[in-house]
Amino acid sequence: MDGISVHPNRMPPEAHLAPGGAKPTDPASLALVRDALTAELNEQRATSKALIEHAQSLDKVLKQLDTQTQEFREIARKGLQIHGQLQAVSNRLESLESRLRSLPVKPDPIPSADPH
Repeated sequence: MDGISVHPNRMPPEAHLAPGGAKPTDPASLALVRDALTAELNEQRATSKALIEHAQSLDKVLKQLDTQTQEFREIARKGLQIHGQLQAVSNRLESLESRLRSLPVKPDPIPSADPH
């Protein structure tokens, strides 16, 4: 990350170098720089791992969302198909009712008063 620590409250590893960017030569200074670099590397690995896990989790959620979206589209398509069928049945029923109303009305036969 070009010498910029992702942890603003910590000293970046190069801060352990001698002034002017000179490299430390004594073992204690080298150990401090090595330890600082190792700590930063470990934190970067942990951050990267967490980021990868989060990305995998998001990918899983997005795949579920995609599946649900496809299912919703299929249900909507079937709903439109059923709506069209219902409209056709309704139109057919209206047509039959109209034809029925246009037929001449026959009077009911009067029952005979046969006293049998």
